[in-house]
Amino acid sequence: MIRKEKKDKKKYILGLFIIFLMASSALALFNGGNGDFSYNGYDFSFNGGSYIGDIDGNLLTFDYLPGDVEDIPLEAYPIVVDKVYIVDETNSSDVVGKLESVFVSQGVLPVNEERDCAAGDMVIKVVEGGESKIYIDNACIVLEGNPYKTSDRFAYWYLGVI
Repeated sequence: MIRKEKKDKKKYILGLFIIFLMASSALALFNGGNGDFSYNGYDFSFNGGSYIGDIDGNLLTFDYLPGDVEDIPLEAYPIVVDKVYIVDETNSSDVVGKLESVFVSQGVLPVNEERDCAAGDMVIKVVEGGESKIYIDNACIVLEGNPYKTSDRFAYWYLGVI
């Protein structure tokens, strides 16, 4: 008889523990379980498969957090023009839209138009390649590799996040 009561007590305690775990998990999902992150004083939140960053009062969308792309090699020079040409050889309209939003947030007019790197204009060129890297080719800043990662890396650099 005593043995049966001990088994019942153990089942009762185990049941309460499972209920506690389930309730805690549910609360975590509703209270910030969506993923809020901070990097160098900038706040990011995960929403619908993308990260929304509050960069100097502008809400911008990214595919990766700064810590995920900070190791991508970057060779660039300051962009001090009022118009930038974006040449996308990957046909990644999401990437072009992201870069356009970043430039507009800084008062720079983005133009999605084919341009030659030797033309003397400021050109951001997105190309496919094996290793993700950002480098200078004549008057172009080339974003090579995974277009989503390199565009985020470039945007974070340009905005002063990284």
